[in-house]
Amino acid sequence: MSEPVFPRVFILSGPSGVGKSTIIKRVLAEVPNLRLSVSLTTREPRSGEVDGRDYTFVPRERFERMIEEGRFLEWARVFDNYYGTAKSQVQATLDADCHVLLDVDTQGALQIQEVTAGAVYVFIRPPSLEALRERLTGRNTETPEVLAKRLARAEHEIGLSHHYDHVIVNDDLERAVAECLAIVREEERRPVVFTFASDVEEQAARAAARETRAAAAAAPEALRPGGSPGEAVEALRARLVRAQQRLLEERLTIARAAALPAEIAALVQERLEQVVRRELPRLVEDAYRARQR
Repeated sequence: MSEPVFPRVFILSGPSGVGKSTIIKRVLAEVPNLRLSVSLTTREPRSGEVDGRDYTFVPRERFERMIEEGRFLEWARVFDNYYGTAKSQVQATLDADCHVLLDVDTQGALQIQEVTAGAVYVFIRPPSLEALRERLTGRNTETPEVLAKRLARAEHEIGLSHHYDHVIVNDDLERAVAECLAIVREEERRPVVFTFASDVEEQAARAAARETRAAAAAAPEALRPGGSPGEAVEALRARLVRAQQRLLEERLTIARAAALPAEIAALVQERLEQVVRRELPRLVEDAYRARQR
């Protein structure tokens, strides 16, 4: 009996010229349930590009509206054009029990880390900057100025590789492909749910606001004029912790039955604690002022 496979999100990054596109093509050919995410862009299609295959081409107004509505997993403006990954596309692929592969730069990967939990991050790097220089020079497509910019950017991106779960050195294509495939095979057997942590943060902020209003309405001694600010902070902190726990339990209840509760709990708890640290001073001040009116 074969082991169960769980749909995962894989984020691949690497400097220009490292061979990432070739590795991606080879891995896609080997993993039938792996789907490459198609980015949205506002630029015009180039010769030979197909809408929905290479990119999804959308008007600028629609893209900017999607940004305002928080519908992107990551997005960036490059010169006069926008590029981004829609949350809906990623979720639809996962709902179809397929893995999602995102080919994004380090900026996009770090954006995704800020607003999600449960993705797998893979960085493809050259054996050295000198080896990358030779590859780029061999293309005969870059001017010396462009080459210098690409190498500087590559050095910057390599410096961010410690943010990734796996780093593959592409000094041998066959070995690099094998390593990438091994990562997919290993990770797809881990029952981890991809979570839009930004949604959790929003829920946590709402829960925190509800708890704060309840604290003010209850008129504890610490929130009355003349009360101890320290006591006020501790009273609200206790309420916020209880709100976090209820929200966490709710999130785990609706998570897929196959999820590892402890692992998902840790990821969500980290985001919720960030919300508390960020919101607590303002919430205390608002509640205290409410009681003074």
